[in-house]
Amino acid sequence: MLEEALNLADAQAVLTLPEKYHREIKSNNIFPIAYVPHDWLYKRVKVAIHHGGAGTTSASLHAGIPTITMPLAIDQFFWGERIQKIGVGLSIPQRKLNAENLAEAISEALTNKEMNARAKAIRDALNKEDGIEAAVSQIRKLL
Repeated sequence: MLEEALNLADAQAVLTLPEKYHREIKSNNIFPIAYVPHDWLYKRVKVAIHHGGAGTTSASLHAGIPTITMPLAIDQFFWGERIQKIGVGLSIPQRKLNAENLAEAISEALTNKEMNARAKAIRDALNKEDGIEAAVSQIRKLL
């Protein structure tokens, strides 16, 4: 499905998966890699596509790139909805995922100037925030 979506969107992807599966990837549009930290990788790509967990969502927001989430369970749906609501990406629940709507999301994320600008604005705001100080301040209010 990913290969078809990438062909439809005329895009390429870095795909993290265990090394034992790398030889199964035959597409020239998919570069398999065993592991790379999200905070390093996301600064070097144009769009993040992931399950929508809190950590990967945070990494994509901090990188300032559009995000496509594919939630399956628990908080992933919440983060996917938030990504869409703040205008920095799209969310496709895995039960509705197909090559065509993934390709459309990839194309939109790559070309939508407003979405890209919004992602950069969120990154800039996050980089100005002192998260530890904000947390300590909130805890002190409770005491």
